[in-house]
Amino acid sequence: MLMKTRILLLNLILFFCGCIFADGIRETVLLTQAWDAQTAAGIEDPPKSHLWGSSAKPEQGIRRIVQPEQAGGKGNPKSKSAWFRQFPEIPAEWKGRTVLFSVPLVQGDLVVFLNGKKAGEILRPTGTLNLSDKLEYGRKNELLLFLTGNGSGISRKNPVYQDTDWRVVNTIGFYPPQLRVLPNTYIDDVFANTSAEKKQLSLEMEVVSSQSGDGLLKAEILDREGNVVKRAEKELRFLPGINPVKVRIPWENPHYWELGRGYLYTCRVVLTDRSASVKDEYPSFRFGFRQFTTRGRELILNNHIQRLRTVYSFGAGPGGASFLKMIGYNTLIYSHCTQTFPWIPGEQAEKELCEMDEMGIGLIKPAPSVGLLRDRIRKDPAAAVEFERCMKLFMKRYRNHPSIIGWYVGNITNYGSPEPTQFAQFFDRGPQAQNIEKAIQIGKKYNPNTFFYSFADGNTGDLHNSFLYLNFTPIQEREEWLSSWSKHGVAPWQASEFGEPYRGNYWQGRIFLFTEYMAIFFGDQAYREEPEKGLENIIRMSLIKAPMEAMCRDSICTRSIRSSGNSAGRSPGGQTAHGEPTV
Repeated sequence: MLMKTRILLLNLILFFCGCIFADGIRETVLLTQAWDAQTAAGIEDPPKSHLWGSSAKPEQGIRRIVQPEQAGGKGNPKSKSAWFRQFPEIPAEWKGRTVLFSVPLVQGDLVVFLNGKKAGEILRPTGTLNLSDKLEYGRKNELLLFLTGNGSGISRKNPVYQDTDWRVVNTIGFYPPQLRVLPNTYIDDVFANTSAEKKQLSLEMEVVSSQSGDGLLKAEILDREGNVVKRAEKELRFLPGINPVKVRIPWENPHYWELGRGYLYTCRVVLTDRSASVKDEYPSFRFGFRQFTTRGRELILNNHIQRLRTVYSFGAGPGGASFLKMIGYNTLIYSHCTQTFPWIPGEQAEKELCEMDEMGIGLIKPAPSVGLLRDRIRKDPAAAVEFERCMKLFMKRYRNHPSIIGWYVGNITNYGSPEPTQFAQFFDRGPQAQNIEKAIQIGKKYNPNTFFYSFADGNTGDLHNSFLYLNFTPIQEREEWLSSWSKHGVAPWQASEFGEPYRGNYWQGRIFLFTEYMAIFFGDQAYREEPEKGLENIIRMSLIKAPMEAMCRDSICTRSIRSSGNSAGRSPGGQTAHGEPTV
């Protein structure tokens, strides 16, 4: 069904998660009804009236198209293009206001048609179209969407993203679009840009207008108890289109957001005319006053040295994060993401971020990746423009969450050395390092008070990092591993992955030597307790073409040996431990 709700009601729901508060002016229609749908070879393949099926579970993103029986199939799970159709009824009272069609997430690109005419495009990963002068008010309108994963019918010829990216994404789809009804002059995208160095809050926003005019922008900052602690006003003269606005507020002694102590303020921004009549009220939001920078080899949070005690997120929500915080960690890394758009859609994800903000948990998240783009970010102007468009959209969505303290823009594209005389003691200048630095420069342009780096990519970015599997390294060498960095380090360093011996250490070529390694610690007992079945499996695994890959699929030989008494708890082996210290 078509669900219509005032922003007042939507904001009251979101108030429960502590992120947004009611304003009572704006209106939103959520297009949650299952869409009519059918697959297509391309935009030149128009929809057929007898082939309309329905889309499944639109609230989770459209992943599967159900075709009618006469189409000869029950579903088409992995088409590269598809048509979607819906008939929203547009109230007559919307006429004269700004009506935007917005899609929170697009895995692919959308061409939007309204009442048989092309209205525009929404390119991945998200976007908005102004439909105000194209809608027919007081009646139903036909909204037809063409979704493509290969650039069919799209004006920009896919300058950034190749088919390799879609092997990662694996499907095309989009999350439920919205129709947003706003005043003809409205506030968009307020960013609470905090600086501990300058002792300043800069409210950076855009005022969008369909006409020239003037007004007064009023901002209030409330503390945790609801007391107004800062006020600011700015007279505006705006033109048709997008008008960037900054309101700078000096702040000598803010209550900082710290790791482990998540203090949040609330920001309210209102636009009035000269008579103090409210033209627009931006949805209230919460933010933390915090700034991450670097100073030599130190990470600096709010003007003091900060140590990160990091751990892989392992999919932890707020409950899991609370437990990890209790046992000593202060930062979760969401790693190993090579998608160009590692987007976090949906109200549940937003609610979880809000709870992380409150707890003071640090998060390191994947930003749009330069890994597949590589040299084109420096050598192809069109690709660089497209990458910056995507990075801007991404940062604008998440930059008011103080819990997101860091972003990584690549994943093993430059590969950092773990050698103790190499890591974080100079800056890489090779081609891949230059690509990473270019991506970081773009990210910082839109989110300057967090740190940026590239995962396991050596001496690049704000946080140099590399894999560090010390495995069987003697204890003395382990203790001295950071000694050269402590004298000559030029940047903070992090072990991207850090662990003790793991299954790969027990192979020599194709020969599996687990029992031999156990004999180092248990002597002849390891051989006496090795079962015959375990020995047979060791021989079998050693003879196959790719023993390590087979080990990942079938660990029967290690299970057999461990069942004989050499448990993981008593042996020097076992799975990799993913606790990554940052120094």
